[in-house]
Formats: sequence, C-alpha cells, structure tokens
Amino acid sequence: MQEDIVVRCPKCSRERHMKCEGHYVTGQPPTRYSFGPCTTCFTPFVVEQTDYGQGFEADESTVVYPADERKLSFAMPPIVQESYEMATGCEAARQWMPAAVFVGRTLEAVCHEQLGKREMLAKGLKELLAQGKISKELSDWSDELRFLRNISAHPSEIKITQDDAVDAMNLLQAILETLYHLRPKFQQMKARRAKPGASPPLHP
Repeated sequence: MQEDIVVRCPKCSRERHMKCEGHYVTGQPPTRYSFGPCTTCFTPFVVEQTDYGQGFEADESTVVYPADERKLSFAMPPIVQESYEMATGCEAARQWMPAAVFVGRTLEAVCHEQLGKREMLAKGLKELLAQGKISKELSDWSDELRFLRNISAHPSEIKITQDDAVDAMNLLQAILETLYHLRPKFQQMKARRAKPGASPPLHP
C-alpha cells in the first residue's frame, strides 16, 4: 500500500510528502481517496487517485482538500487558459518576477480574445474600456498589472516581491471571473427573463 504521496503544500509553498493515514475506495473504475498530514507542517490533505487498470499509484494524484484557490471553476478561451496556468505555475514555484510577467501575458491574451486582434497591452486595455467590456475600476486594476509586467519583463532596480505577485494574481482572477464567469451568467439571466412568460423585471 502506498505509504506517502507527494503534494504541493500551500502552507509550505513547496512539494511535500503527505503521510497516508487511511484510504477509502469507491466507484467504477475504482477511485481511492487517501488522507493524511503534510509531514512538515501537518496541514491535512485528501488526495484522489483512480485505478484505470495499472493500479492507483500509476494515476497522477489530485488534491481534493485543501482546495486550490487558483483553480478556476469556469471555462476560459484556450489562449487565456494557457497563460493563466503559466502564471499560477510560477506563483506555486515562488518565482515572483516570472509570475508577474505571465499575469501580463494573460491580460494580453484577454485583449486578443476580446478584441479579435493583437494590440499592445496598454492600447488593448484602453480599447476594452472604450467598448465597455471592462469597467473603469477593472481598467485601473489592469493598468497596475501592466506596470508590474513591464518592470518584470525589463531590467530594472525595482524588485517584484511575493506580495506584489500574489496581489497581481488576485486581481487577475477577479478580472477573469468578471469577463468569463459573472458576465456570461448575467447575460444568460437576461436572456431567460426576456422569454415570453418569464416573470416581469425587478425594476421597471
């Protein structure tokens, strides 16, 4: 029986071993849930593995708990998803400067996807604001992220700290959630309420 599993511990911010203290198997194909603490900081984990015929150990382990705060539950265009995953990977590896660079790359991908053309980031953000695709507040956030990207991508005496990178990731998540999750849900609600027989609008 597998005695420990390598996990990325959010508290340690490193790859750590989880000491398995128990397993629960269910379903078909069988899925095994293993639980136990990080051997360094004792953060509790639940890890999922599925046996597709070669044993549970052959499957890549997926951390079920604690939840990955950077894993988004909504779909994004592939061009955006790719850059976002690069940014989260750099943050997980504690590479703050590359994380800021890929935050900017993700914003560039957003501009390209939303506008249907490639633009310099500053011009693209201004056009998104002009077209009403982002609010003034989101535009201000994006401009700050653009600044962090610029000082990360070019030689400078200014250093990108952990706080800078984490704040940039938090703001980026809020922008992505607005564009690719909340706005589509609002449009779906409006379309549903506009159908014949739908309840009247809340406000005249």
